[in-house]
Amino acid sequence: VGEHDFVKQVFEDLGAELKFWKVAQKPGKPMAFWTMGRKLAFGLPGNPVAAAICFEEYVRPALLKMMGRTKLFRPLVTAKLTHQLKKKPGRLQYIGVRLEVKNGCRFATVNGKHGSGILSSLSGADGIGLLDSQTSLFNQGDEIKVQLFKLPEDH
Repeated sequence: VGEHDFVKQVFEDLGAELKFWKVAQKPGKPMAFWTMGRKLAFGLPGNPVAAAICFEEYVRPALLKMMGRTKLFRPLVTAKLTHQLKKKPGRLQYIGVRLEVKNGCRFATVNGKHGSGILSSLSGADGIGLLDSQTSLFNQGDEIKVQLFKLPEDH
């Protein structure tokens, strides 16, 4: 994104049809998607965590669908937060989390520092926590959804 980003212009010059530009999520807001006839083109953000999240949420499901798979998304579970989290409302936020089961209950802990360029937030994580777009304060014990890092069962 910025004055040195020529991707949108190149795709336009190639005759691609822009389907969307920017998504209400963090990280990964500068995500783009084009079609060129039956061909799909994804424009992923430049920061590594943002690119990884957008790949997981958009590209991977599209590839699985094109391969004839029926389970397109990673398994989704709920977990209770082990600590308080704050964020600005207005965008769905994705965070790498580690999971632990105690007394039959699943708990999620943020996996280190988070930012679009901090790849270690996803390495070693058990999944991606989804923080609701309209909520700004998540208290210890609040439940969140978590996409697990494991292959779909119909692999």
